[in-house]
Amino acid sequence: MNIVKTDKLMRSSKILPLALSLVFCSCVQEKMLEYARGGGVEKTSPMPEESAGKQASVPAGSEAASLRERITGQAHVFTSRDEIYFRSSIYHPVVDAAGNVSIKVPDVSSGDYIMFLFPEGSRFWFASQEEAPLDGLIIPYSQIYDSTAVLFSRYPMVAKKAYSAEGALEFKELIGAVSVQVSGTGSLASVHLQNNSTERSVKANLAGYASYTADGKYELSEGVDFLNLNCTRAGKGVDISSAGKTFYLLIAPGDYPEGLTLTLTDMDHKGQCFRVKPFSVAAGEIVPLEEEGGSAVFNYRPDEDLLFFEHFDNFVWGGNVKGNPAVSSYAPDASSDPESNPGARGGYEQAFTRVGTVTPGSAFIQTNWEAVTGWTVGDKHNVSSEYVASRNIADIVYMYRCQEFQGCISVGGGDNTRGGYTPVKTWPVEMERPYYSLKAEFDVCLRFGTKDRFATQLSESGIASRLVIDGQEIPLEHHLGGNNTYTHSFQNLCSMSADVIPGPKSAKYEEGWHHVEITFSHMNEFSLLGFWGYDTTP
Repeated sequence: MNIVKTDKLMRSSKILPLALSLVFCSCVQEKMLEYARGGGVEKTSPMPEESAGKQASVPAGSEAASLRERITGQAHVFTSRDEIYFRSSIYHPVVDAAGNVSIKVPDVSSGDYIMFLFPEGSRFWFASQEEAPLDGLIIPYSQIYDSTAVLFSRYPMVAKKAYSAEGALEFKELIGAVSVQVSGTGSLASVHLQNNSTERSVKANLAGYASYTADGKYELSEGVDFLNLNCTRAGKGVDISSAGKTFYLLIAPGDYPEGLTLTLTDMDHKGQCFRVKPFSVAAGEIVPLEEEGGSAVFNYRPDEDLLFFEHFDNFVWGGNVKGNPAVSSYAPDASSDPESNPGARGGYEQAFTRVGTVTPGSAFIQTNWEAVTGWTVGDKHNVSSEYVASRNIADIVYMYRCQEFQGCISVGGGDNTRGGYTPVKTWPVEMERPYYSLKAEFDVCLRFGTKDRFATQLSESGIASRLVIDGQEIPLEHHLGGNNTYTHSFQNLCSMSADVIPGPKSAKYEEGWHHVEITFSHMNEFSLLGFWGYDTTP
């Protein structure tokens, strides 16, 4: 299996109705913390129209609105069914003008309280354990532009340490958020944040499973060191403009002292990376991210000579073959075996089920070479059409025997041989000369135990003129059998044998990644560049 993360191919010259799942809260003398947690009660009948509480008067889109109102785009609304039992009495949650959610309770004996509020459907966001306090709370690493905000209205809240002078028990958020303001032109496919920390533990993660502990501490127990906002919207993307567009991403509260890397990619397979300043975020807080250098607006302007850019940021399912030991591997709950039903996954499902490192997140995107020759992925594919749109791969020329992994794709993933990835037709729109040069950069890791070689392949016209691996220039004669000429079927193969790109010595794939730069010359409008397994024997 050859796993490819193509960085660049370039250079021609991101409380609605509450069900009664909160049962009780008890008070203990001597300031001992006690917990009230949901008993799993979920109402499924339609909510009534009448309102028993209040709703916020602050516009949901304004900066004065609460985190939940800004993320979901709407104010809190409660009905007569939204009842909370506290010390044998029923209370209705209310929201003040600033969007704060609370219940008013009578003055009671001294004590500290922690109460979790579970909106209807909130068990989507946590896997509660046997004992209090709340455990298995989910901070989503794969966030969807259209749906995550709506689902966030179901997110649990917490109230702790008793009362204000008026006797109000106020509920707070358990999660934080960041905002990313982007200016420029085009339609974005993804907004991706990666922690720059060199920490190799869960402390560097941005999302995953978390716990609210007995001493009031909030911490991640497992997860990933990235966040991705999928903006594909079934092929429409999210438009940006020179006036600026703000994107919100939910994030684990904490300190990020080494900052993040922001990667923006668009629907036309262009992209740009930015360095984000160090920051801290608290639960209930939205922190605007800033670029290193002081700008609060990220100006999206890909290089003019950039032809193709893909980090596979919307590829978030499957094994963590990139190797960080603190990063977990996840797949959707609906199906742990995509090969058994390739059309079952639509691409936008939440994925919270742990899977093994070498478990793919998708079936083969295209399976039979004869059936896909001459067709794009959008025309001929083995997975669902929804999945193709969600990953923005409909216009990819070939993804033959390719599968999704976390942040990359595998080429020939089910075997030690076969498979190919041809991204796009690579010629410039306007040809000033009959021939041109192109530089391709990508990261590659050979499958553990493979006996195949990795090859770049040019169809029709073009020739490899320079090869650099991990910063070291490699003589091309070593790879082309002593002559830099065309081989079979008018295809120029630049094959990298195991002594040039050694595979990992164990299943720890982090040991096997290499950065490759190849310069091609004498390309024309008919040239087609791909990445393939060298051995195409069935």
